[in-house]
Amino acid sequence: MILFTKTDCGKCDYVKSHFDLNTLGVQIDELSDTNADALADLAFYELVETAEKQLPILVTNDEQKITGAIKISQFLRSLA
Repeated sequence: MILFTKTDCGKCDYVKSHFDLNTLGVQIDELSDTNADALADLAFYELVETAEKQLPILVTNDEQKITGAIKISQFLRSLA
């Protein structure tokens, strides 16, 4: 799974601090002008427009796209 985040994003920080993402198998891709790989991943999943409006975004192993800290938190809790 991939979690798209950015710096200085309170909702992104909430998800990152309230879950053991490594244990859950979640890779964090922090979006920035200097992280071309994260931007390429975002484009691959056709999420550029979504990311302009809302972060964080979680892409699950079955490529389900979940946006927003509340929905992502609910999904991650369901895995535990």
